[in-house]
Amino acid sequence: MSSDEDDENKRLWVVDPSMFNPGPTPSLPERITRFLKSVGRTVIPPLFLTYPVALVVLGIAFGGFVFWVGLLASMILMGLLLSRWGYAARFEGWDYSLTRHLTGLTLAFLALAGIYLRLARYDFWFVPLIFSLVATGLLYFRGRGKH
Repeated sequence: MSSDEDDENKRLWVVDPSMFNPGPTPSLPERITRFLKSVGRTVIPPLFLTYPVALVVLGIAFGGFVFWVGLLASMILMGLLLSRWGYAARFEGWDYSLTRHLTGLTLAFLALAGIYLRLARYDFWFVPLIFSLVATGLLYFRGRGKH
C-alpha cells in the first residue's frame, strides 16, 4: 500500500478543485435584477413598517381627504398587484369579491368627497352625494344578503 492510498483512506471528504473556478459572468439584466433584489430586501421592510404611520401623518397634516385618497390608492394598487402577479388565485376559495368591495370603497370615497365639497361650496354637489350614498348603501346591503 502506498502513502497516497493511505491518505485517501484517512480523509473524511474529497474536495473537487474545479468548484473553485469562476462561473459564467451574469448578463446585464441578471445583474440589474440582482441589484434590485438586494435593494428591495433592505428598503421594502422599513416601508411596510412606516406605511401606516405615514398614512396617518399625511391625513393629519393635509386633511382627511388626502388620507382617504392614499388609502384607496393603496388598496387599488394591492388589488392590481395581486391579480396581475397571479396571487389572486390563492384567495379564490374565500368568497371575497374584490370588485364589489373596491366599488363600494370608490363610491364611499366619492360620497366623502361630495360631503367635503358640499361643505366647502353649496352648489350642485348635493346630487352626486346623494347618489353615491344610496349606491354605497345598496352595495353594502346586497353584499350582506349573500352570506
